[in-house]
Amino acid sequence: MPKEASTGKYSARDWDETRLKFSTSLMVDTSLISLSQNAELRAWPIKGDNENPSKYIDFNWEELNEISGLADNPRNLDLLIDILKETMSFDEPFGDMVSTVEENSVDDTIEKNLEKLKIPEDFPLRLGSVSKDTLEFCKSEKIETIGEFAAFSQRVAQNIIVGGDFKALLNCLVHSDEKGIAKFLPFRPHHTGLHLEEAMGILISQLSETELMSLLKRYGRHLSDEDSKKARLSKDQAKQLEDILQQRTEELVKFFTDDYATFQKKLKSGTTAERLFIVLNDENREIVCAQTLKRYLKVDVGGDIKPEKKGGFFKKIFGRR
Repeated sequence: MPKEASTGKYSARDWDETRLKFSTSLMVDTSLISLSQNAELRAWPIKGDNENPSKYIDFNWEELNEISGLADNPRNLDLLIDILKETMSFDEPFGDMVSTVEENSVDDTIEKNLEKLKIPEDFPLRLGSVSKDTLEFCKSEKIETIGEFAAFSQRVAQNIIVGGDFKALLNCLVHSDEKGIAKFLPFRPHHTGLHLEEAMGILISQLSETELMSLLKRYGRHLSDEDSKKARLSKDQAKQLEDILQQRTEELVKFFTDDYATFQKKLKSGTTAERLFIVLNDENREIVCAQTLKRYLKVDVGGDIKPEKKGGFFKKIFGRR
């Protein structure tokens, strides 16, 4: 195609102006699928790990029109330019902010708060409680851990993040909002660090009402007539659900090795599994967490951990804890 040819909407001059301006954008390596969603445009249709603006902006108009996916579909070429222009329209009102970031280095507020709250930067976001859409966005940007989340958030102009759990978690971390952080991470307000109890609580909170009530019924929990109607899973389905919870519990235990060791010590000393989860302040979740842990222990150690025998006068008075 000749260099001065037009798609009907854009020309070579439009492309040269757009790619030159976009070359300094903070979003140059952000996936086009994410940028198209942020700009509320048609989703970028070409798949691939390297589908970002930097793949295209070095090409002149003639070369651009020879690229597979664009050469045979001018609508995609128009969409590419639409995405870049819309993204730049977000950037321009915040030019002063972007310049300040570049001159004064990236603000490290989130890292400081993570350090203050002793939240490990290698904690996988998928083990927390963020929405599926947010996880998909993070996956598209190769964000797996809370540390990578923080780094990405501070590298990119915040106005590009249009909402959802991403923005909510970001705001909580920036302002060190402990109650807010606890909605997304297994964090305990007024304490530091992340905890296995809360992590398992998050896991169980992701069950549907039908799943939760079916497990509670299976574990002998007295249910109201209304809740009993929700317990619709068959025995086989409930067993399959338990197997899934076991797999997820194994993932959590691999991360929270110290907490798991503490669990084992407490159980051996006579603490009940149910008591371990009293911090959740939700009896239904406490019951399912306890049963899930017991089932995992049988697999992990070949049977329940038996409490040490305690005899004498104090046992008669206090009994088991």
